[in-house]
Amino acid sequence: MQETIELEARSESAAEERWSVEEIALAAEAYLSMLEDEIAGREINKTAMREKLRAGGLSGRSDGAIEYRMQNISHVLETMGRAWVSGYKPAGNVGPTNTKVLKQKIEELTEGKVYLPRARAAVFSQLVPSLDQLMGVKAVFRQVSSFVLCFGGRGDGTARASRYIEV
Repeated sequence: MQETIELEARSESAAEERWSVEEIALAAEAYLSMLEDEIAGREINKTAMREKLRAGGLSGRSDGAIEYRMQNISHVLETMGRAWVSGYKPAGNVGPTNTKVLKQKIEELTEGKVYLPRARAAVFSQLVPSLDQLMGVKAVFRQVSSFVLCFGGRGDGTARASRYIEV
């Protein structure tokens, strides 16, 4: 009997911890607002956003729960090949149902927008070991659609060596 009551109590506690679709949607909307600010170069204030959420539709959630949900959103964005807020390192354990809800909400909120993932930081010497191997540089002043840099061989025209670097 004691074991049954304990299991029921754990089940009630687990149910209280589940996020509703509405709560997930509110978190995703707030998250994408911060992401747009970060991409635009505007400073983001995670604390102010969390306080705003707790004053509204996420009043029953702790700061830690909201922070972890934001990290879950980063994880989902990362699996979608998209940029995520640098202050929210991706955290897995999202669960298939919440992942599906988040992906649908992200698709809905970002329709017609492109959020590319961040390029890996690299030092120029890691890409081109010596200046005599540099064939040219192209400046790009708008968003690009490619994530790969290609460096071809230089020399007598018979060189076939190429380096492809995914960024």
